[in-house]
Amino acid sequence: MRRRAAAKTLGLLVACALTPARAPAEGLSGGAFAAVDFGARAAALAGANVADPRGGEAMIWNPAALALFRQHHLETSSADLYGLGLVRQIHLAATAPAEEQGGGSGLELRYLGIEGFDPEGDEVDDPGYRELSFGCGHARSFGSLALGAAARLELARGSLEERDDVSATGAALDLGLLWRLARDLRTGLLLRNVAAGTFWDRSGSGFERRPLSLALGLTWKEILPGVRLAADLESGEELGAALGGVARQVALSAEWRGFDERLELRTGSALRIHGDDTRPIHGAGFGLALGSLDVRYAATIDDEGLGTTHRFGLGLRW
Repeated sequence: MRRRAAAKTLGLLVACALTPARAPAEGLSGGAFAAVDFGARAAALAGANVADPRGGEAMIWNPAALALFRQHHLETSSADLYGLGLVRQIHLAATAPAEEQGGGSGLELRYLGIEGFDPEGDEVDDPGYRELSFGCGHARSFGSLALGAAARLELARGSLEERDDVSATGAALDLGLLWRLARDLRTGLLLRNVAAGTFWDRSGSGFERRPLSLALGLTWKEILPGVRLAADLESGEELGAALGGVARQVALSAEWRGFDERLELRTGSALRIHGDDTRPIHGAGFGLALGSLDVRYAATIDDEGLGTTHRFGLGLRW
């Protein structure tokens, strides 16, 4: 019963957010290829991650961080949205420092799969909907300033509810900046979809230019021994895709590292604002460093009653 009711609600949200439902004159979907909610550490921090992303999550949250890494990273994370077996996310990324200090590069793959279902929550013989993105990024540091860019090639195919089969090809460019204000204080800026567009191969559809979104973050390390605090402010149509229009989000997070940096505990809360509608989001999780292996877990709690999303991540450093 719970799965049926949740699937009905989730189906309506996903259909509105991820598939092209209107003619080109009215604009297509604002939620296709959205970057929100990827990454186990970022999910535990409720998205307060722009000023201090780590490893492969830099490709999503701020490519400028690629210039700061001194090790190679290979990592993956996955999630089953709300634990319903309907929407799955996978992220795979690799980063490497440049031979000369002050630079770094990264590669990534993002996958989103939505199983076929009808508005009543019944399973149907439907191929569902799939998105696949391939990305590359590079960054350079200039003293206390780091600048980075990440580009993606994006593919989509499938159908949802009673909509016709759709396929899409797109590309996007993100820009990031990190600025060290003091020894333990850093600010970050992320511009998503600086240049981004999707061509929907479907009768009555066509090219869609995706809107720009902006995120500003601040992180303060060692405010107490082993403690890091962060705050982010984000604004854009990706956040409000399911409801249409621009949404804003304020996020706060705290992270503690101890036991010779082998254990990390993290939590965060965010408030997403869309017109008169507000949606609280809460995250919590941990990270374990077992030699060169990193294990990450995050739980994202949805106050709207759909359930809890569990994310798992593995990473290697060398």
